[in-house]
Amino acid sequence: MSNINKFFKKKLFIPYQQRYQFHYQYQINENEILKRRNFSVKLNELNNIPNQTNPTTTISNSEINHFNQLSSIWWNETGPFSLLHRMNSVRVEFLRQRFLNDLFPKNFSNQSLSSLNSQNYRFLNSKKVLDVGCGGGIFSEALARLGGNVLGVDAAQSCIEVAKQHAKVDHHLNPQHPKFDKSSKLNGQIDYLQSSIESLLQQEDNPHRNSYDLVCAMEVLEHVNDPLIFLKSLADLTKPGGHIVLSTISRTSLSRFLTITLAESNLPFIGIVPPGTHTYEKYIKPSELVHLFRDQLGWAQSYERSELEVRGCIYDPLGAKWRLFPRDAFWGEWCNYFFGVKKPL
Repeated sequence: MSNINKFFKKKLFIPYQQRYQFHYQYQINENEILKRRNFSVKLNELNNIPNQTNPTTTISNSEINHFNQLSSIWWNETGPFSLLHRMNSVRVEFLRQRFLNDLFPKNFSNQSLSSLNSQNYRFLNSKKVLDVGCGGGIFSEALARLGGNVLGVDAAQSCIEVAKQHAKVDHHLNPQHPKFDKSSKLNGQIDYLQSSIESLLQQEDNPHRNSYDLVCAMEVLEHVNDPLIFLKSLADLTKPGGHIVLSTISRTSLSRFLTITLAESNLPFIGIVPPGTHTYEKYIKPSELVHLFRDQLGWAQSYERSELEVRGCIYDPLGAKWRLFPRDAFWGEWCNYFFGVKKPL
């Protein structure tokens, strides 16, 4: 092995359990550093709910208006949401590994993504799934195709209408479609609701509280007003033994450069995200999520991957697809990453 390979092997890859012990021990020093900086989201703000103009909701009106204006192009796979369409494969792969890890203590990362189309890998079969911030339904439909009984919720009514209309024209997802096969078990069910998650928890008899096998919030956390209330609401919606899975962006210089400076620019082939989509101060680091769920909520008290996992991902412009980083590549979490945590029984 060359010297350079030895260096990267030694410096950039940390065994999984040691890596999260590092996250856990480092968060105190990190908190002191963050206090000296003008960040809107700090660890001490995750410890104490900040004052809000409207404390009953985490919805940002400016964010909702932004996505309302883009509602007509959600399903244009070469448009502003092309990266989300391309991200579905790694979203599903991360989910698959989370669920299969419940059944088999093996590393499934080498499984072919093409096998996800097999009925043997319909790991969400009959599972109750909530997709928070579903937008136009890009990921909700993927969850239903994996067998989940999916409820997609979003605060933007125009996005919900887009999602409903798109599901109607798919004969696999719409029971009222003339070509719908009632005897088929290839897909789950899908429904949409315009709502905040706080409103779900306030419904009579609390039909949603502690009831979902899987709660997803993909590319949503960086758009909410109050991350603490939002995350605790996700926890309240998850049943004991169920999973929360997030994808979001870490707050680093690299993420600012890639997701805002470049992605929201007018540069050809690079500026592919509508300007104003992201706010750097709303980005949250993986260590902050680990701290919240482990220290405040008491989840994931061991360092087992089945209880809590963070995986970085990156967009490969040459291959025009997203890729998951190896589990031990902690540097992969410096920009986009997935976070999965299991609620204790």
